[in-house]
Amino acid sequence: MLNSGSAESPITMTRMRTLLLAVFTLLTVLGHSSCFGAENAETPEDPLASFRFLDGQDHRLSDWPGQPVLVMYFCGFCPTARAWMADQGVAVGKQIETDHLAAQLVCVTPELSGEALKNYEETVCKAIKGTALFANDPVNRRKISLKNISQAELWIDGAARGVDRSNLVESVKDPFHASTAFLFPISCELTPAGKTAWWAVERGRPGAFAACVTSAKKSPEAKSIVEAVSKALVARQGPLVAAPASMATYEALEALCADGAGLPELKPSAERLRALAKDKSLTSELKARDIFRTATKQAASVKPNDRETGKTTLVQLALKMPDTVYGKKAAETK
Repeated sequence: MLNSGSAESPITMTRMRTLLLAVFTLLTVLGHSSCFGAENAETPEDPLASFRFLDGQDHRLSDWPGQPVLVMYFCGFCPTARAWMADQGVAVGKQIETDHLAAQLVCVTPELSGEALKNYEETVCKAIKGTALFANDPVNRRKISLKNISQAELWIDGAARGVDRSNLVESVKDPFHASTAFLFPISCELTPAGKTAWWAVERGRPGAFAACVTSAKKSPEAKSIVEAVSKALVARQGPLVAAPASMATYEALEALCADGAGLPELKPSAERLRALAKDKSLTSELKARDIFRTATKQAASVKPNDRETGKTTLVQLALKMPDTVYGKKAAETK
């Protein structure tokens, strides 16, 4: 018979501690995920693949080999998420810009697109316009909503890592500053003006590289920047020119030629791109892409009739051209 006044047995106390720990853990997980979302949602190999970027381009993690990429998911209709973006998102973007870091910030929402998303970027995150990439997520694997207002993940070398969403700057500080994987590394010392010009090229700012090409004959620094870009792009050129015909090859060559516009060293890429444009195996693929791009712009319009037309066209594209890259993208749209 047990003595009610005796000490609890070690086994009983151990079981009690285990039970309390389990209950505490469960409550923590439930409380953590109720508004900000669970971190174990389905994670594709490349989360960027389904995003529709505000700049009109397709982006992949492979666009920035070796660079850490922070992806911030937010509910475009939520005031709390808006404050989070204005605080945490802007702080991370400023860190990249101020310290000239080889890192990327992608901000994505399932609710906003087109003019509405552009307005969000220019108001909530105006301080990091041109530093962060904004996108609409039509697939919404993370189930972002008013009940799951924000999530974030840090991608390094193709693997996702968890981060502290309440203090993103500290969470990404070490991997961001450790990264030296610049797209166009330059070894010579630059003046402040030269560093500004290089940074604009590194970040892909419109007209930045063209300005360096124009100035290269008179400016040693501009010449060094052009040489750094040329070296990096020529290294990418060989495998792409030799790659088989596909939309992936076509679009990679498109991006390469755009990045190095004005470089005679990229003539083989331009020639290969023209040949692929006439390749019969890509005729349907390119047609599907044109339809997709037009339809997505319509679907993001502020005009109800245009939105409905765009959505209907995407449905038809998915049904009529299901085997094309952009037919499959249309089918993913919700």
